[in-house]
Amino acid sequence: MGDLLASDRFNMVDCLGAIRSPALVICGTEDKLTPLRFSQTLSSQIPGAALQTVEGAGHMLILEQPVRLAKLISVFLASIPYSRGCKSSTFASLKSE
Repeated sequence: MGDLLASDRFNMVDCLGAIRSPALVICGTEDKLTPLRFSQTLSSQIPGAALQTVEGAGHMLILEQPVRLAKLISVFLASIPYSRGCKSSTFASLKSE
């Protein structure tokens, strides 16, 4: 319960606009500790951020869907030299995997 309360009360939204590095926000659709709404806020407030969801995954993405997570991160990292941030269209080819 303490983890849930701490996660719900943590708020750095006012600082997000200062982030100038490319950012990828990844969230499992079944994450109860940091639900999708938190990831949506992050990605909307960080300039140029990309948001990706992993269907059926919870909070432990690296354990639940490591291959999918690695693919999303690889695509994101490969896109950085070519643009300032990563557009969601970069991930279009991964939607069906």
